[in-house]
Amino acid sequence: MVHYPIRKEIFPEGSGRVDWLLSATLVLGIIITMVIPVFVITVPREGEQYPEFFILGENRTAAHYPALTSAGQNYPIYMRVRNHEYRKITYTIGTWIMHTKFNNVTNTSSIIAMDPDDRLSLTLTPNETTIIPYNLSVKKTGYNRVEFLLFNDTVPGFEVTGRDRIIASYRNLHPGAIPEESEE
Repeated sequence: MVHYPIRKEIFPEGSGRVDWLLSATLVLGIIITMVIPVFVITVPREGEQYPEFFILGENRTAAHYPALTSAGQNYPIYMRVRNHEYRKITYTIGTWIMHTKFNNVTNTSSIIAMDPDDRLSLTLTPNETTIIPYNLSVKKTGYNRVEFLLFNDTVPGFEVTGRDRIIASYRNLHPGAIPEESEE
């Protein structure tokens, strides 16, 4: 017969039912205390899933990107993207130029025209960050807003424009306005 000295220490012969339940609870607590840290270390936590998306100025801060842009001029900026989605993702950044009109009564803007200006794709692994140097250059006149639209794996076709395209984007940014052309 095999003797288990630890068992006799934890569950001594002749102990009552209450002693046995307390000892069993203690043993179970010790086992749980040893298993939980292993679980926490080996199973990754998945919190909120999102990308970071920023437009940065020439000095790579959020303070010095152009407030106004003019057609035909070059504006060096940076785009910063970080993947917080716990999986490898291909992001697409589309630069769109828009002609918008502001209504002072309703305090809203409406999009009169919206055309693609540029597009780039990048693939990021979980928690990877990239900073992309970008030369913002509006090629057409008659527009008064630049919009950067970030998409994840699904990018709508070019037939989707206006508010529908902005809503379909994962994130959107608009760093600078294009001054209205004066009519003389």
